[in-house]
Amino acid sequence: MRRYNLQGPEALRDGRHNNPGARPKLTPEETLRVLQALEGPPPDGGLWTGPKLQRWVAEHLGKRLSLVTSGARILTPIYRLLHEAGFALRVPRPVHRKAEREAQEAFKKNSAKRWRRPGQRGEG
Repeated sequence: MRRYNLQGPEALRDGRHNNPGARPKLTPEETLRVLQALEGPPPDGGLWTGPKLQRWVAEHLGKRLSLVTSGARILTPIYRLLHEAGFALRVPRPVHRKAEREAQEAFKKNSAKRWRRPGQRGEG
């Protein structure tokens, strides 16, 4: 009501469209440096991860970017940067520590014939 009394009917408009939002955490030059670093391997080898990139930014740019967020679907600055650079989550499929690869392959080869229904491909 106060805003309406001060500004009239114009105050009832949605003002969110005029809000530029928060300033980016990294400048365009810093973002470029991060993207150049992402083209190579991380300092300790392996694949780039969120924590590795967070450490790199802290060491080389002196900025602290968050990995955690309070919202479920909000990308944090580190993961947003990885996502915008075209990186995707790469996680190997889990393998049981007692798995026997040869036994699994033999099972696949032998059981496929037994489980086929009449009329399926491969039956002649």
